[in-house]
Amino acid sequence: NKVDEIDRFICAFDDPYKGAITCHNDQEVRLKKVSSNYTDGVFHPFQSGLIYRKMKENIIVAANDGSLCIKEVLNNKGENILSTLRVGDRFYTPQNQLEQALQYRAMYNYQGLIEQ
Repeated sequence: NKVDEIDRFICAFDDPYKGAITCHNDQEVRLKKVSSNYTDGVFHPFQSGLIYRKMKENIIVAANDGSLCIKEVLNNKGENILSTLRVGDRFYTPQNQLEQALQYRAMYNYQGLIEQ
């Protein structure tokens, strides 16, 4: 996955939406407030999703051709858990979740999205 594509995907689910879903330690989390970064170079595909730098207000995560600067990682209660994340932790999305997402068909009526 190219870092710009990941950036655009996550931004599409940013405010006013709940955030793009991925996993961390077998828990679903939502990523928000993300920007792409190219200062640290290119990463091997196996490094994708790996937190390799942590600062006070954000984390930097490896992607194939760059990295992502992430300022919010929300747990299932909507709490920002950024301060609990560590260098070496990894974000990942299981293949079956990706396949389910590709099969999802959004349904709308005059009031908007129909919950399914």
